[in-house]
Amino acid sequence: MGLTNCPFDRFPPVVAGGANATVIHYSRNDQPIGEGEMVLMDAGCEYFGYVSDVTRTWSPSGKISNAQRDIYEAVLTTFENCLKLYRPGATLLEIHSVATDKLRKAAKELGIIQKLEDYPKINPTCIGHYLGMDVHDCKAISENRPLVPGVVLTIEPGLYIPQSDQFPKWYSFFAKLSFLSFI
Repeated sequence: MGLTNCPFDRFPPVVAGGANATVIHYSRNDQPIGEGEMVLMDAGCEYFGYVSDVTRTWSPSGKISNAQRDIYEAVLTTFENCLKLYRPGATLLEIHSVATDKLRKAAKELGIIQKLEDYPKINPTCIGHYLGMDVHDCKAISENRPLVPGVVLTIEPGLYIPQSDQFPKWYSFFAKLSFLSFI
């Protein structure tokens, strides 16, 4: 089923909660969302040969815990800061470095990680990717290539906090925002 006015899904959508929401590209989409869990949806459609990639996290009940709010706000603040950096001349690597720094510090301040070196365990992804005629368009383009007008990118800060004794259980969920940015 495509999105409104978009006849084709570009990839199987991810709709998950709890531990499944921390699995990158989880696609079974067959488990119920538990009480107090957040929903993750990652979807994309194709429209006239061009594709999209949008991710959101929300509470199905409309209520979120303080821990969930803290993480969501850290991700949203990172998104807002990175959006300001998406300008001609900047590089994905520079923007990724800012996102990593902000999310790593937030995770440490919130007590999610004890050491800054543990950050890759809760975010193994890049801040974004080129978007065009494929979901990850132009994979061969270096993350050090300066951005130019006309480029379309995603902005995707997120935290993948698995259910593990290594992390506080009240933080075990996924928070990610994804938006398109037109340079």
